[in-house]
Amino acid sequence: TSNKDIIFVIEAGARVGATGIPELISEYYNIDYYKVIINNALGNIRENDIKNTMFARINERWIYDELTGIHNRAGLWQKLEPYVTKIHSNNRKLAVFFIDLDGLKKVNDEFGHEEGDRYIKSMADILLHGSADDDIVVRYGGDEYIMISSYETEEDIQNSIQRIEEAIGRFNQSDVSHRLSASIGYQKEDDFESLDIRKMISLADKDMYINKRRKKKLGKKG
Repeated sequence: TSNKDIIFVIEAGARVGATGIPELISEYYNIDYYKVIINNALGNIRENDIKNTMFARINERWIYDELTGIHNRAGLWQKLEPYVTKIHSNNRKLAVFFIDLDGLKKVNDEFGHEEGDRYIKSMADILLHGSADDDIVVRYGGDEYIMISSYETEEDIQNSIQRIEEAIGRFNQSDVSHRLSASIGYQKEDDFESLDIRKMISLADKDMYINKRRKKKLGKKG
């Protein structure tokens, strides 16, 4: 049996096992349990290069969303602590943006789910290329995204929103079968002693829905 065969079998087992992981374990990115299982399965095989390659591949599958290529929830929680430490040491503040696609159901119904997947991926690309290099961009749910960013002034936050909206506008000027639209909410925090990311996400979500309802009242897509 070759080294490649060993890696393939273990990765396949990890993927199968991952389907039954309780949400709490997945969300907090507790992969140590799987490392123990893999170590036992390897038995006497102790080639470090095989193990390192294997763990890197499992880790990558664990923290990235397969469809969009951006981080998933597990990736968010893994990246968050070092990010918060960094911006705190740089005397910057934390902002959480909650972005929700408008009209995904309509796209799925009229164009099919494959086109809906492209709609989801397009929004992820817009966020990824429209964010700062060290921002954390996450697919949080089916058509929901989170962007964790740092800021100094309220103007920085509004500039971030403007960049996203302008990127959406440029996308819609291209030859697309349907217009892309998204609603955005945010929550900011400068007190790192009482920092509660889950609460910030919840408040940013509520702010997003306020903006979505406002858009509907104005007759915009939503």
